[in-house]
Amino acid sequence: MEKILKRSLLTLTLAGLSSTSMAAVEFHILDAAEVDASSASWLRQEVANDGSVLTPFGDQSDLTYQKWHKSTGYAPYSTPGWALGHGLSNDGRYSLLTSKDLADGVRYYTPDGMLLVSSGNMSGDGRLITSGSCSYAPEACSLSFQYDGEHLNGEIYTALPDGTQASPLYGTTNNSGDRTLVHNNHAYYFLDIAGLFDNSSLTTEYTLIPYEFNNVSALSDDGHAVLATIKNYSTGCGESNVVYHDTNGITEISCKDEFIAQGFSGDGSKVIMTSRENFWSPAESYIWDANNGSRNIKDILQQNGTNIADWSSFKVTDISEDGTKITGWGTNPQDESYTFMIEVVAECTADF
Repeated sequence: MEKILKRSLLTLTLAGLSSTSMAAVEFHILDAAEVDASSASWLRQEVANDGSVLTPFGDQSDLTYQKWHKSTGYAPYSTPGWALGHGLSNDGRYSLLTSKDLADGVRYYTPDGMLLVSSGNMSGDGRLITSGSCSYAPEACSLSFQYDGEHLNGEIYTALPDGTQASPLYGTTNNSGDRTLVHNNHAYYFLDIAGLFDNSSLTTEYTLIPYEFNNVSALSDDGHAVLATIKNYSTGCGESNVVYHDTNGITEISCKDEFIAQGFSGDGSKVIMTSRENFWSPAESYIWDANNGSRNIKDILQQNGTNIADWSSFKVTDISEDGTKITGWGTNPQDESYTFMIEVVAECTADF
């Protein structure tokens, strides 16, 4: 396998250990409680461009999310909560958490303090929260918006120009919040929204994606790519993981019966995946890009001086918008499960 990091510094951070460095690799081990593996298998860590990680913390009976950064360690939120969807902004400065006690509502943490807001999906820049709802009437799906915690005037009903109802796809918003995804069965559309920030009437434009996807899981932060699955796209794959780009078209990444796509970078150029042989505790994680194809992340670490081959579980869950950080969780030979963060250090010219 080609060595992908030359004269570079790769940092692997494992929450809960102490700190060593070797050769061209820094291996950080931090003081923290380990992650409950039974909870980590269905909750996901998120990572920001600045290296902040939003992670489950504690055992299943007292599970909450905390934010971690290598320079400051763990920082608890004022009210215990869970991240459901996009809970951390790309710069790490905004968080959106649902309180463990649902009666306490949704808490929006900003650089200026905490606000109570309506449930929704946070844009990559952390400023816009989009809420989608569908009543029992099929023509009544709508989107409403909050900016910096304040409700914006107006909402839109997601109906196509011919009157066909389209349902909002929760959790798919670009960095600025003015593009999202809607669908009608297996037909998916980019929905561009104008007038959000200038007090004018909201206008919409729908652009059909020219493929029938079985499922779409993410919209890139730049708004140009979607991470999806499609049936019978190629010989030998009953269902394929693909990236569709509104300019470059469709690219097959892998077969879904072998890999689960967990996320992609802000421009859609890097995809992280886990192997399917054990869904709840995958032993292997991979990163894909057009130049290198799929590579085992354990092999990348091994090539750069960090050996975690004997970890029984190793699951990536998120990649940062700039594509230089990856987070997830794993279980070491002592059967201790930790959140990890892998980072290409900015001073270097390296890349994953």
